[in-house]
Amino acid sequence: YFMGGMMGWINYRWSDTSISLERLTDTFFTLPAMPLRGHEYSAAYGNKYSLVNAEFRFPLFAAVIPGALPLFPLYNMTGAFFVDAGVAWGYNITQNIAVNDATIPLELNDAGLDFNVGTPVTKYYDITQDQLVNESEIVEGNSYYPYSLNYVEGGDILIGAGFGLRTIVFGLPFRWDLAWPYGGNGFIKKPIHYFSLGIDF
Repeated sequence: YFMGGMMGWINYRWSDTSISLERLTDTFFTLPAMPLRGHEYSAAYGNKYSLVNAEFRFPLFAAVIPGALPLFPLYNMTGAFFVDAGVAWGYNITQNIAVNDATIPLELNDAGLDFNVGTPVTKYYDITQDQLVNESEIVEGNSYYPYSLNYVEGGDILIGAGFGLRTIVFGLPFRWDLAWPYGGNGFIKKPIHYFSLGIDF
């Protein structure tokens, strides 16, 4: 199972925690465990998972305007507040990077279950020192892997919260959600926008 994101996500983003290819089933039979808003697709994965969603939905214009006035698409618009929490475990989360014609596997999280809350981070691979560093730890003159690595560290529990709007556009259920990931030190300042098609769970 891979965890993070939501079904029908149009402007989707994938995390750098690439799925292991040790077995054929890891590639062809991986299933999504979602919605877990506030995180990217594949923020965590494993052969076991647990997921909890709490969502409060309420009408907007239909509750204020009396009678059936189909002000498309505003009349059908509803709002939602939500909190999502989940955990996936059972596989080592690694990222294979290519450095000087060699592939280096970086272990980002082990297969065991850690009941701490994970924090989304962005790190850089310092080729000179052979280690991951934060942006503030970058040393002038050292060589770095050309791409940043975005993943969750510090724990296996992923939490996200936010609000959203739902309506019908051209006969299709359209959703917009704005979610903040929760880390060990509180909510991360940069939220994730989710534009998606499909009905709610």
